[in-house]
Amino acid sequence: MEYAAEHLGDIDELPNEKVNNLAAYHVLAEVYISLNRLTLCRLGKFVERVRKYNPLIGVNVKDHHNLWPIPQSEIEKNVEMDLEQNPGYI
Repeated sequence: MEYAAEHLGDIDELPNEKVNNLAAYHVLAEVYISLNRLTLCRLGKFVERVRKYNPLIGVNVKDHHNLWPIPQSEIEKNVEMDLEQNPGYI
């Protein structure tokens, strides 16, 4: 079966389509990684899992990485509370 050139589309657009697809996969991978970290941090398992399953990065992960730093702007907004930065993020 033969296809006419007009059925295949513009061949010059093929590299652009590939770049767009790769960019979309990269964004999805970043979202997946972020959601996994968020879940593991919420469960208090992030440090444990990284040290166990990713020895290259695990040596740099500290115990305080189970918590996220509190943005300084949020600490400053809450003047009625004695809000302190999470340990390890001073």
